[in-house]
This record gives sequence, structure tokens and C-alpha cells, in this order.
Amino acid sequence: MPCAPPPLYAVISPAPLFANERLTLNHAGDVVLQLKSPYHDGTTYVVMSPLELMQRLAALVPRPRLHLFRFHGVLAPHAKLRPQITPDAPLNANNTSKGHPDAPQPRRRAA
Repeated sequence: MPCAPPPLYAVISPAPLFANERLTLNHAGDVVLQLKSPYHDGTTYVVMSPLELMQRLAALVPRPRLHLFRFHGVLAPHAKLRPQITPDAPLNANNTSKGHPDAPQPRRRAA
């Protein structure tokens, strides 16, 4: 008996965004998402087209090169106590040996 391929949203996401038991297709081909708890107006289901579901899932994906970790408190970039808890830079970090062939060359500005 052949197995059905996993749905597209399960392949894209490493962890499911919602339980598969709450997601079904109705007879018209629309996606029906059962809510965990009803809205204040009593709504228990959200019906949308498959394209609308993909648009909503795509909106949750962060933009490229966006910082995913934000540091607050002592680890914030301009915290007063940050130098006391982070390691110091090595003493020779800014030392470049000018005669060494592997030493980085200074960048030249375009005229």
C-alpha cells in the first residue's frame, strides 16, 4: 500500500507550526484550520484557500540576513556592564605584520 507524500507545509518547516489534526480540506478544496480556543465572537474554524495558507506561512519566515537573536540587559551592545562579562580582545588583534606575505593589505579608496 503506497504512502501519501507529506504535505508541503510539513516539508518546509522543521517543526510544525500547528497540529496536523487541526488542519483539513473541505469539499470545495479550501483549507480549514480549527482554532485551539474560540475567538471572542465564537469563531472556532478559519477557512482559507491553499494559496492564502501558503502566504500566511511565508509571512512567518524571516527575511534573509536578519538578526534572529536580540540581546537585552547585560549582553546588549551598549550595556555598561558588557565589558566586565565579555572576554577582552587578544593583545595582538590589531597588530599586523606589514612584511608578512599573508598579512591583509590595506584597502585603497577609489578616486
